[in-house]
Amino acid sequence: MQTEIVATLQQLTANLLCMSETEAPFELKTCKDIAFLQTENAKEIALTDFFRNSTTAKDWHDETEKATVKQFQVLLAYLQSFEQLRAYKTATPAANIYIIIPSVENFFVVLQTMVVET
Repeated sequence: MQTEIVATLQQLTANLLCMSETEAPFELKTCKDIAFLQTENAKEIALTDFFRNSTTAKDWHDETEKATVKQFQVLLAYLQSFEQLRAYKTATPAANIYIIIPSVENFFVVLQTMVVET
């Protein structure tokens, strides 16, 4: 299952950038524990809040931007299919975002990106 999750997330995040005051790629990793969240002083956030701007189409979007919004909507829908998923954010201005998916093999799949907020 872990391999399937990683493969699907790789496909869904291919060429997708997290938009903030910078453009950051999404990175995937697997790990046995998520203790690093404590050392980074990460706080839990709502997944929908994080994706709100990326999944909302605007009247002024061109076709490329509309396609990107659709890609984010598909990613969000996939992530929401995991009941035990949790999202975390470190302190700003350059904040790491960690989306944690527990897998059945006692591993965590971590989707990570960064946002800059000044």
